[in-house]
Amino acid sequence: MALYPQVWKNIEVLIFGPLQKTYLAIKTHIEKEASPLSIQLEHITHFEEAFRHCKNTKNVGFIFLIEPESDPDKLIHSFHELCQPYETRGFPCFGVLLYQDQKTILGYQIKEACPHIIHYLSIEQFMHPKNASLTLKLLWKRYYKAFEAYILPERLQESIIETAEGLDAEDLHFLDRVSLLISSEFNSSWLDQFALRWTPLVYSIPFNHQKFLNPHQNLRQILQIQEFKNALTFSIEEIGHQTHISTWIKIGAISWKLNQMKKSGTLQSQMLQFEKKFQKVETPSFLKKFSQIGKNILIIAQQESRAHQKAV
Repeated sequence: MALYPQVWKNIEVLIFGPLQKTYLAIKTHIEKEASPLSIQLEHITHFEEAFRHCKNTKNVGFIFLIEPESDPDKLIHSFHELCQPYETRGFPCFGVLLYQDQKTILGYQIKEACPHIIHYLSIEQFMHPKNASLTLKLLWKRYYKAFEAYILPERLQESIIETAEGLDAEDLHFLDRVSLLISSEFNSSWLDQFALRWTPLVYSIPFNHQKFLNPHQNLRQILQIQEFKNALTFSIEEIGHQTHISTWIKIGAISWKLNQMKKSGTLQSQMLQFEKKFQKVETPSFLKKFSQIGKNILIIAQQESRAHQKAV
């Protein structure tokens, strides 16, 4: 999964614990990376204040925990309590545990007691700007993987893939790559990218086979299948002019239509028409950006076709 600006958009990150001189350096380096990655960063030392903040915003979805010298149960309890307000929204809250000198039995006890702590890292990883940047990217990838596993357990993923109709491996690869390409032009958030990956598959499940999805309301909330279906009733040009359709749904619907064009053999001619038509002054910026990456879309289509032919 590529890392673009705004991947942390719409989620708040909390540093919880006392910040001595060493920790202040960490906070400084994380803050330097926070702006380009759209990280909303808060640091709160005391539990009562931190819990009040989490409860009021219900938006703290990732927590940096500083390993204590003793009393692991207190930190375990604090982490669970701080996660609870965000998790009432149906989404998981995750964290990372930071140690100062070396990993300890106490730290491993905390991590084992908290499955949502996705990494146990040295504070040194954040002591230098370059390391901080690389580590934040690593954490985001782990966060995304953990989020996907929580919302879409492996068995549910298998059921969706097995039940979806009309999409083969070539279609899925094309849709995934094209939607990722287009979304990179619009600084899509991590949640947008999750939805773009799974919406085409869920949309392709016949209505009478969708009962197994009923218990997963948080997944339905993210994917917005009905809105996606509605967007498909418009042409690509009409989609670009719609102001009430969210950007990620526009991207998903256009990617779907491009895949249909590829299957019918009209993609190249259509992209040439779009390139000429969408460069006019009055054209919405969404369509202008889309037309500017037309050549890259055609390259992806050619690559996927060749890969499919080799596989056959």
